[in-house]
Amino acid sequence: MHISLDSALGRQRRLNSVGESVLQIAPNAAAAYSLRSLTGGDPKVVRVRRAIDNAESDFTAAGISSGALVNFVNQIQTLGTAVNGTGSFDNYTVSNLSTTGFSADNSAGGTGSAGFPYVFKDDDVIVVRYTVTNFSSTASLSPQIRGVNAISSVTGKTNSGTAFTANGTYTDTLTATADGSHLMYADGNTGSYTISDFEIVSHSSNGFVETWYDQSGNSEDAVQETAGSQPKIVSAGSLIVDSAGLPEIDFDGSNDGLTASSYSRSGEDLPLTMISVFNQDVAGIDYVVALNQTNNNAFDRILLRTDSFDYGRRATDNTSKAGSGSDPDVNTKYLFTAINAGTTSSGFVDGSSIFSGVDTNVGTQALNQINIGLNTGDSSANNPFDGKMQEIIIYETDQSDNRLALETNINSHYSIF
Repeated sequence: MHISLDSALGRQRRLNSVGESVLQIAPNAAAAYSLRSLTGGDPKVVRVRRAIDNAESDFTAAGISSGALVNFVNQIQTLGTAVNGTGSFDNYTVSNLSTTGFSADNSAGGTGSAGFPYVFKDDDVIVVRYTVTNFSSTASLSPQIRGVNAISSVTGKTNSGTAFTANGTYTDTLTATADGSHLMYADGNTGSYTISDFEIVSHSSNGFVETWYDQSGNSEDAVQETAGSQPKIVSAGSLIVDSAGLPEIDFDGSNDGLTASSYSRSGEDLPLTMISVFNQDVAGIDYVVALNQTNNNAFDRILLRTDSFDYGRRATDNTSKAGSGSDPDVNTKYLFTAINAGTTSSGFVDGSSIFSGVDTNVGTQALNQINIGLNTGDSSANNPFDGKMQEIIIYETDQSDNRLALETNINSHYSIF
């Protein structure tokens, strides 16, 4: 049997071999979440819901870096056949209705509108291009396009486009301030015009994480089925990234969180290693990751306070013990490793010890949830995380011997310290 020199001498493994992944350095994680591959292959890392139509799709790490995820979120939707306004906004006489244009005559006067069915969501950015011909004005006709939520209204759910007063080709950028259903031209003055070659040039939307896949092989996928509590990964059409261009998941500090509800751990007083990469946006008491009983407060957790990094454990009688140290800054990326040897715990921030040998013996509890960004599986609970996360790795073993190699691998990728 081959035994390494480090192991024979009882020393910590110093560096990972070239090309080794995290789970090759230290296999048998209980759960492993990241936006990069931790396996050496190209596994699924996230399932993303796009805001525009709630469609969902899985993506590997390569699918994120290739732009496939962003392309999915920003997919242009189907443009409907042009329609006339209704109610108080039906004074246009419209003809030649198609998916690329229409002719509008407002010779009789009064407010009129016409445009296209097209769904958009709050914060979306839509770029449209169209050609105006046969423009004729008898009283200051100057139609503008805008997003609305009903053809009986011209109340804008986006900004207004160009107030055109002549033939020509126009490009407008419409930024949504609310959900809407149509892109409509409107004006209250007399005249006529024709719209042709109408097209959606681009549609930038938001994407949210429905599932952060577990790469350990244990299927401890962290899920959030409630759309309003899903953390964001694409914002206004752009992948959320750190200063080095590496993707991040953005938790809003209100109710965002992900839960692995199939997790099972027989006792708290067993060894445990929790590794996390995060960047807090707003100072406060924020839960990064917690192991719980169903919808009960955290039993094993990594917690940020305004003045310290904490790793703590709690018993059912609310007896709580924690190790803490250092002073976290907001808008700063950290690598925080907490290791529980069974009854005592140690913590490391960016490779440096912040506490060691702390008594965290609170007895034995059976745990059945992993919560990321929350202190319980209940998304309305206190202290949700406000900031960005990139990696969470959990071992049900004491990884002191592999800590340096694991942290070296992580730091080599993220350049944290």
